[in-house]
Amino acid sequence: MTILNIIFPLLFMVSLGYGLTRFGFFNREQIGGVSKFTFYVSIPAFLFLNMLAAPLKQSLDVSVLLSFYLPVLVLFTLSYRVNRHLGPPAQRGRQASSVFALGCSYSNTVLVGLPVIIAALGQAMIGQVFMIITFHSALLFALTFF
Repeated sequence: MTILNIIFPLLFMVSLGYGLTRFGFFNREQIGGVSKFTFYVSIPAFLFLNMLAAPLKQSLDVSVLLSFYLPVLVLFTLSYRVNRHLGPPAQRGRQASSVFALGCSYSNTVLVGLPVIIAALGQAMIGQVFMIITFHSALLFALTFF
């Protein structure tokens, strides 16, 4: 399976949504309705059904967690330092740099990563992805807070 076969459906749907919105096929109310349905119904249902099917007992693999979280922590630290030293002068404080680092390192695991991982590696990896999702927000929001 090539990278194009994995990424194309995602890029196609994003482009289709952008094009239909840009040319007025959807109005603001319809976009709001689709967004609400997606974020409050579709995604939670998708996550719930996949969590039921995920082999979580076999999913705690430290090497997989480290291969994800070490680069995330490096990126968080690097982007924090870059903003502290090179960011706009008014935004170089600890709070602004922490938020900047969160924005740089907080991945879109659910909406983008999960479908790409399943397409690329198969259903067997879904348990690993859910282990990553479980701790992702907690770790990055805790770092941002501190």
